[in-house]
Amino acid sequence: MMEKKKASAKAADPRTLFVKFHPPSAVITRQHLSDHFSNYGPINRASVIRQKQPKQSYEQDEDGDEKPNMDRGSRGFGFVRFVHEDDAKAAAEAIAKKSGGKKSGEVMVVDGVTYKLHAERAVDATSSSKKEKEESSSKKEK
Repeated sequence: MMEKKKASAKAADPRTLFVKFHPPSAVITRQHLSDHFSNYGPINRASVIRQKQPKQSYEQDEDGDEKPNMDRGSRGFGFVRFVHEDDAKAAAEAIAKKSGGKKSGEVMVVDGVTYKLHAERAVDATSSSKKEKEESSSKKEK
């Protein structure tokens, strides 16, 4: 009999921010996130989450020939890990303060396109999603 593997419940790193950006774009790279958030403190690592499969589209080259576009577009979010936990907390608080309770808090411009950013600490995002699940399950039970 095969045993099911349990999903590992890895704790979120308190130095990590969960970052959403709108509109989602293949143009945004980990370097863009790293450069932008380095204003708040030294960055250990940044990543942009991409589509698993390339978007099925074609683009024309200089000769007018169509070639497949193999770009895996961004899913509209990523992660930024700071070297120090205090910097991550300060960045999340600063962006939340700029948002004034709205979804978009900060603006990042890449290649002339303005992106709205929303960031929260991964620890807080994990705990808030758990609370939402618990609340929805308790409503269903009633």
